[in-house]
Amino acid sequence: MKKTIFLISLLAISCWLIANSAAAQEAQPTGEITTKDLGVENPGILPSSPFYFLKEWRRGIKKIFTFDPVKKAELELEEANERAAEIKKLEEIAPSNIEAITKAAANYQRNVERLKNRLEGLKETSQNPNVDKLLDKLVERSLQHQQLFDNLKLKFEEKAELKEQLKAGQEKIDEIVAKIPEKFENIEAFRQRLEKAIENQPEGVFKELRLKEKIQICIQVITPAISPEGICQEFPTPCDVPEGWKKVEKCPASQ
Repeated sequence: MKKTIFLISLLAISCWLIANSAAAQEAQPTGEITTKDLGVENPGILPSSPFYFLKEWRRGIKKIFTFDPVKKAELELEEANERAAEIKKLEEIAPSNIEAITKAAANYQRNVERLKNRLEGLKETSQNPNVDKLLDKLVERSLQHQQLFDNLKLKFEEKAELKEQLKAGQEKIDEIVAKIPEKFENIEAFRQRLEKAIENQPEGVFKELRLKEKIQICIQVITPAISPEGICQEFPTPCDVPEGWKKVEKCPASQ
């Protein structure tokens, strides 16, 4: 079977957002993600509190008494989103507490790693309505977290360790989203899911990405295609296949 390498366009989206937000260094970044956008009105106890362990206990107990594999993955995603909201809240109320924000970013990374393991263990595909709903929420949250971390990296430009933690968190969530077309559904279905998630973002969030001429969402997966003259060639993504070429499963062995 042909080995397929999945590199999600979220990485390109992140780079594009940073490149187009240079003006945000003197003003609030456009598309600012709030805790409300994340669906967390009040993040509650924050990692800077000595009582944060109580919140961690509650999370652990809740997961112990959850047995359905899909529900367990949902809980990990919910928890990762809560941790993203905690990072945002800390940035708002204690921007000078770099140690606490860095710790919160490290917590996020560990959480996302657990989510990745949960997803890898699922047997169902997106044909399962519960899995389909989970994937929708996963793509939505991943886009929001990418934008949130991009904004934070701009605000904490001089804090090298924190920037690295935020970047690592982005890479972790990218690894997870890359599992969707690999494990749960075909490439085209995922591309439609991703486009829908961007379109559904609130006004101002990824607004620029809605302009198709600005950026094209495409999964990077090696795509063989045959030209009108019968020449078969592999392209890095389906979007790179020239007009008039026909996509095929694989190029003939003779070529």
